[in-house]
Amino acid sequence: MNFSIIKTRRQIKYGNDQFDIPIGLLHYFSRPEYKDAKVSRKDDKFYIGTKKHQFVLHPPFEKQIVISGKNYEIFIVTKDQDKIYCQSIILHEHYLQPPNRGMFIACRDKENSKIVACCIIDELTYGNPKDRLTISPALAQKNGWTIENWAEQNRSAVRKELNVCWLSRIAVLNDKKYRGKGIATKMLEMLPSILAEYHPVKPHYLEVIATYAKEGTNSFENEKNIFCRANYHHDFLSSYTHREINPDTGNFKPKPGNRYYFWIEIPYKRLFVPLASEPLNWFLSGQKKWELRKSDRQYTRKHVYKGRMVELRKGYNTDEKLFGQVDDVIESASLEGIFEKINFKEIIPIAKNQSEAIAISLEILKPSELHSFIAFKIDLNNTKETI
Repeated sequence: MNFSIIKTRRQIKYGNDQFDIPIGLLHYFSRPEYKDAKVSRKDDKFYIGTKKHQFVLHPPFEKQIVISGKNYEIFIVTKDQDKIYCQSIILHEHYLQPPNRGMFIACRDKENSKIVACCIIDELTYGNPKDRLTISPALAQKNGWTIENWAEQNRSAVRKELNVCWLSRIAVLNDKKYRGKGIATKMLEMLPSILAEYHPVKPHYLEVIATYAKEGTNSFENEKNIFCRANYHHDFLSSYTHREINPDTGNFKPKPGNRYYFWIEIPYKRLFVPLASEPLNWFLSGQKKWELRKSDRQYTRKHVYKGRMVELRKGYNTDEKLFGQVDDVIESASLEGIFEKINFKEIIPIAKNQSEAIAISLEILKPSELHSFIAFKIDLNNTKETI
């Protein structure tokens, strides 16, 4: 560790600099995966963590937006006073009590500096995580989740494999200046960008709790519509508490009058993979099926996972590109370990044998002794057109 933590101030001291730790993230530094954490700098951003577990520490996320002609700022809460304002909104506007944990994201009216909305992202810490296996048979099959695989795993390991966070609360101040203006929708639209860089977990899914058609209301449909308006155009995966399955979707049907847990897949931006002209053509012709990278930055399990959309582009600034999605992921501490599991021709089509494929990979990647490797299989869209 090249930094120290000032817990009483919830700050990190790095050289002559001191950075505020966002509300709800201090406890991550006591976890085993952050034992060897370091602060590093790239361009104008300071990152904290290890190669596999890191997030942006400074500057904290904040973005100026305009909604219905009014200026707002959406930001990650780092100050206790702002947290109290968020809790006050939840206390008055939400049916659940304000929590004292989780990452707080707030929206401030720039005209009067008043916090008018907030949402809170927390980890899945309640209940038995193994029960989430039955949240959707289709989802379980997609991710390869089975009770047998989890039999020997502890709660923490299962939670990591699920890679889900809980949308603990979302609330807007009950004022005609702010209600019905699309503030909650805008916050949800920005959530993937925030979680991708600023949250230690970077979850693949969010779990949301609603009530289905109870006492003349239908909060599930209301919640669902908010996410649809915010471009979460993914399947809404239904409750593990109800057992009737819709044969068309593979998801459970909601049962009127019951609390309803549903999952949504977070629509992260496509994984950007720049390539030279020859590898791009290999993908286009179908010769190359796997991409191989050093396990670093955006090429880690946190960012590369089954189902994520991918953009393969020739270089950085051309219009020659292909789209697909990650179909499988393999990691290894060595290149030999990667090529033992994958046919070398599907990574380096021009190689004559495995040894030559490894030599070419070493020349391209130029890894250090500390680097591990990640390979991901890309399923191109049916058209396979360059755009």
